[in-house]
Amino acid sequence: MKKKNKRIIILGMLAIIIGIFGWRLAVVGKQPENATVHPLAVSTAVVKQMDKPLIMPLTGNVEGLTSSIISSRFSGQVTSVLVEDGQQVENGQALFVLDDVELQNSLRVAQNNVNQAKAKYDNVKNDYQRSQTLFLRNWKAWNCQLTIKLGRQV
Repeated sequence: MKKKNKRIIILGMLAIIIGIFGWRLAVVGKQPENATVHPLAVSTAVVKQMDKPLIMPLTGNVEGLTSSIISSRFSGQVTSVLVEDGQQVENGQALFVLDDVELQNSLRVAQNNVNQAKAKYDNVKNDYQRSQTLFLRNWKAWNCQLTIKLGRQV
């Protein structure tokens, strides 16, 4: 049933397209009988040779086909720009210089944090070694006392 409906729809659309195409050919092919052809007014001019300047001063804007957004991984004030607009640059070439005062301060803070962590580590390590030494001394003393007690009981 569905195949039959599809065939009928396709044949109907094909008949409509052929009908429109035939009608357009019939209408466009015929021109009205009372149509008159009017001549067109044409003017002519004599060709003259003229000297044109080789250089012509023009003004305008030139825009590149591609553009790129440039950003830095760090924020800061730009202290100097090392390239000009439109200048070709190479991969890895420095384009500008940032004020590094904030980065230097961040570096000092990070180094201070590392030094504090190292000092804490050294203190904990020393405490551990001291505790281990005391534990071994007490273990030896306790072991001696246990041996003495066990020796008397035997």
